[in-house]
This record gives sequence, C-alpha cells and structure tokens, in this order.
Amino acid sequence: MSKPEARVLITAEEASPLDELLRSRGMVPVHRPLSRTIVLHDPPPCALPGAVILSSARAARLAPALQSWVGAAPVACVGEATAQAARLRGLRPWHVGEAGASAILSALEGAPVPWVFVGARAPAPAMRQAIERGEVLPWAVYDQEEQVLDELPEVELVLLASPSAARTWARSGGGHLPVVVIGQTTASEAEACGLRIVGQAARPGWSELAQAAAEVLQPRKNGPAS
Repeated sequence: MSKPEARVLITAEEASPLDELLRSRGMVPVHRPLSRTIVLHDPPPCALPGAVILSSARAARLAPALQSWVGAAPVACVGEATAQAARLRGLRPWHVGEAGASAILSALEGAPVPWVFVGARAPAPAMRQAIERGEVLPWAVYDQEEQVLDELPEVELVLLASPSAARTWARSGGGHLPVVVIGQTTASEAEACGLRIVGQAARPGWSELAQAAAEVLQPRKNGPAS
C-alpha cells in the first residue's frame, strides 16, 4: 500500500500561492495563520528619500502613493517576491537581496541618505538595530497581530516564512515538530526560539520554500511501502 501524502502546515496569513505549490509537489497543505495584518496610515518620515528599502511584498502593496513618493530614489527589495510587487506598483528595483536585512544594508553603502525602511512596525532584528542607531528611518505601513494557536493541527512539517512566525509558533507549543524556514533571518529566530529546523529554502521565495519541504519529505516518500 502506498504511503499517504504528507500534511504540511502553512503559517502565513494567506495560504496562496503556497498551497498550490505544495499540492503540485504531492503534499497536503494545512493552513493555520499565525498573524493578522493591520494596515497603518502613518505618513512617510521624510518628503524625499535618498534610498528606499522594501522589506516584503506586503509592504510594497500597502504603502500609499509609493511611486510618487519614491521618485528617482534607488529601491532595494528583500527577495524576488518583494521586487515583483514593487514592479506592479511602477517601481524599478535597483537591488534585490536574498540574504535578508543585513545584506540589503551592505548593498546600500554609498547610496544617498536618508535611507527609509518601508515595512512592518516590528522589523527583523538587523533592521531594527539599524533604525535604533539612526542609520535608517522607519515607515511602518502595517502591523501584525500575533495569533497563538490553542490547538496544534496534525501535520508532519511546518513552514515558517518570517521571524515573527517562528516566535508565534514557539509560543503555540510547536517546538517538537520539524520546521522548514524561508531564509536565514527566519532561521536565526527559529534557532533562538529552540525550534527544530530540518530545511531552508535555497533563497527566499514561495516556490523555493515548497521545494525545500518536498526535499525534506523525499526520503519518506521513497521509503518502502507498507
């Protein structure tokens, strides 16, 4: 008898497109969001940015009047999904980084100031430290409300796509389940939370995350039939 398909937990707020990417690789997606987005309406911290850092596709979608505010300033995006969302807003990303906030900040060395971070109210640690040092101005366009799970679903693998998801999953009591992370920033937070990382996407992206999950489960799929 063939083995049943593995149940894999999606913890992002929206299941799509990860659910279809998992199905296409022979997995059964289970969706339990660990956060809820709250749109903010704060104005940008300056009239003319020297350079802009877009932290996520969600930030690119939610920032109001983004194209006119950015003007000719260079735009650095964290990940290709963010870059794609920026292009849909009429922007032309100058740099697309795949290694998180630290790499983005290094790439911006020599760029005009002020640098403005456009993203969540609670950014990743490296960006938060840069803001605290006065190197970057923050423009929070959304916040995330944590949603700790009262009951854990029956799954074989958990996918984490942000540091906040790692923290919330740990608070939900899921430390015994193996996790696959979308990038190094999330991996660092998951390790700090004591989670068991068994895989990491080759680069930040939904397709890469789904592929990493498939590779982790491949030995199970190829095991002897019972």
